[in-house]
Amino acid sequence: MKRLYTQYDIDLLQKVDDEIIMSSHGKLINTRDEILDLTLSEEFYFSNSFIVSKNRETLVIYSKNFCELKQIEKSNLINISFFDNINNFILRYALTDNQYEIYIDNILIKSEEFIIGRLLNKNYRLHFSERFRPIQDFRCSDLLDEKTYWEYTCPTGLHASNTWVVRGEYLLFCENTDGSYQGNIKKIHLPTGELKWEAAVPMTRLHYNEPQGLFISFWANVDYGQYFQIIDIDNETLEFGNPITDVILQNLPSTEGTLYLYERKLYFTDFSNAYGDQIPKIMFGCFDIDTKEVEFLQEVPEAKGDGFAQIIYSDNKLYLRSFGNKLYVYEHEITASLVTKTP
Repeated sequence: MKRLYTQYDIDLLQKVDDEIIMSSHGKLINTRDEILDLTLSEEFYFSNSFIVSKNRETLVIYSKNFCELKQIEKSNLINISFFDNINNFILRYALTDNQYEIYIDNILIKSEEFIIGRLLNKNYRLHFSERFRPIQDFRCSDLLDEKTYWEYTCPTGLHASNTWVVRGEYLLFCENTDGSYQGNIKKIHLPTGELKWEAAVPMTRLHYNEPQGLFISFWANVDYGQYFQIIDIDNETLEFGNPITDVILQNLPSTEGTLYLYERKLYFTDFSNAYGDQIPKIMFGCFDIDTKEVEFLQEVPEAKGDGFAQIIYSDNKLYLRSFGNKLYVYEHEITASLVTKTP
């Protein structure tokens, strides 16, 4: 791929729907060079498709286009998280014990002292049996906890990995043992608790792609090999194997920030092993999930000794943010012959 430019002091990279937003010292910048100045805020974060700025006891909510949508002023307010739209949300307060308020259509429907579990959406929530221990059993209820739909207990020796995905009327989660990424994936019908599908999986660290309904894992280590895992949620299939490649993939941890699936191409980051005074090479590449081929592995010499914290593909451009807060932006060459491979 061809480097377009390098940008410095980028401490966060976020994709909100089809918009790329960069953060630099409290200022948010989009690809049109528009700026949202949040330097006077105590903090800011992204929730659903919104930007939230906090300053003392005021929360200001912005759209992805930096338009102010709403302000909320309340004492002891910590943060807000949204369900499916700006009118359905949860407020969290800093009191002796955490207190939560649940709003649907901007109407307060319930207050709770603390929540042990997960609010999945405005229709379902999960309740965990213990607050700070591995999740071995839980129950599913409506949002107000007025009706329990079903209960679930993990098999002996396993616990839920705390990765929960709702797709349509189904809940997806994994089970594994302490110290192991191997386990099971479960697909449960939310209204009834019926186990629709399950499969043993060699990797429970999953990258979820909502548009295609896929869980992707792609990892490598010079001592243990290189692997892919592709789970099709809707068709209930699992593919596992070794990628077809003539390069050596050395250190792919299969973490969320360093994998990005765009259509049928999985972009990933890698770095070489280094010994003694050697400085590791920093690389990125592309894996075709249909052909199972690694199409290229390319070094970024300027990032040598650093590493990539985030990778995002959007609008025919690949964005790579390093731990040193440098942003490298690439695009595909016109001809495939210009793409280089690095052993």
